[in-house]
Amino acid sequence: MRKIKKPRTQKPCPIFTDSLIISKIRHSVKLSALILTAALFISTPLHALDDDTLDMFDQNGIYYYNPSGSNLCSSTSTRLRGNTAVEKAWNFFIDQGFNDAQVAGILGNAQVESGYSPTRASNSSYWGFFQWGGGRKDSLHSKIRSAGLENYLSSTYWPSGAHEKIPPEDFNRLLEISFEHTMSEQDYNWQSELKTANTPEEAAEIFLVLFERAVDGSSPVIHYAPFSGLLYQGTAQRREAATTLYNLYSGSSSSATSDKCTVTGEFTNLVKSYAWPNYHRAPFIQRMPAYAQAVTLSRSQGRYVGGTVAGVSGIDCGGFVTILVQNSGHEPDYNNVRGATGSQEKWVIDHGWTRLNPTNTTRIDPSILQPGDVAFTGGTGYHNNSHTFIYVGNIPGFNSTIASASYSSSGTGGRAPMAGAEDLIFDNYTRSVVRWYRKN
Repeated sequence: MRKIKKPRTQKPCPIFTDSLIISKIRHSVKLSALILTAALFISTPLHALDDDTLDMFDQNGIYYYNPSGSNLCSSTSTRLRGNTAVEKAWNFFIDQGFNDAQVAGILGNAQVESGYSPTRASNSSYWGFFQWGGGRKDSLHSKIRSAGLENYLSSTYWPSGAHEKIPPEDFNRLLEISFEHTMSEQDYNWQSELKTANTPEEAAEIFLVLFERAVDGSSPVIHYAPFSGLLYQGTAQRREAATTLYNLYSGSSSSATSDKCTVTGEFTNLVKSYAWPNYHRAPFIQRMPAYAQAVTLSRSQGRYVGGTVAGVSGIDCGGFVTILVQNSGHEPDYNNVRGATGSQEKWVIDHGWTRLNPTNTTRIDPSILQPGDVAFTGGTGYHNNSHTFIYVGNIPGFNSTIASASYSSSGTGGRAPMAGAEDLIFDNYTRSVVRWYRKN
């Protein structure tokens, strides 16, 4: 089906100022390591501070190291709830803040478009749960490939009913990626406009006109017509399907309570595509291809990417955290002041994020951490901050529960985004508690 081409609407780690100081005091750190171990960190196990480790501290900018990382989570299931694709979709969109009538309108469209199949296609032009086309389809396919599910893009799974051959775990991931992709699209303000709908019929038309944009049909819209003279595909069928779904499912859903250790959706996809799954000692400035593209795009849009090491942009802790948090949709406006680490901590405080530590000097219980929580270390005067990284939870194939990068002004260090090895509780170098913040 031919659809309206959508107009695109555009939706910024510190460069460490203390690198010279760090270089000058590194040898004194070596001499004082045993004293620090005995006097300060009895309650926090330390690994031997040998010369290689201290060189790594100096080069990669994190200043403390836990070789085993941290793995506090065990759940790997998705957050979708329900026994069928319809039930899972219903609960997902309810959890996004839409009411029963509005969700019925969304799914009435899905019934007509794909029959609730995440791999349905009649030809190579349109594909998926909502039959995306063009760049919208390409973006979705990229996310599916990043999740390791590219085999389900083949024509084998295009026909009606072919999705029944997909193993349940993969089927759930395909659904979830599709739903997250739906919510990532903001064109025509379809989400806010849909939330004005009072009936499933009106909701079905708003979603058809603003999201599906399936024109060149034979039927007009009745309840919502912002564009004059257009006829749409299957308008009556979408309204009828929405009404039926509303009568079947209205009042049957409840808000999701997801496992804090479960990591799914767009955030997971970007962690896996932006950050190497294993830790590499500095210098290591080879970027994942998707992260390199994200840095280029961010720079073109005037967003923050942090430092440049040996001519490679985005090799920077705050730059990586900024790009991941913005692009995943966790907080699209994160660090819109385009500041380094200290400015970023001030930004989260000014924007109402909750500090998880009871005080700036109280060590956190790491069992409370959730994916998307952001950490800062060093002084609390903002200009004295040393490092930032992010908690990502338990992602299969990603060998840490945190992801991080680091900057080195010397040009001989720095780490591209990767599975992090930072301690979750205490920064042994700056003798400061790791401060954790969560978006409300």
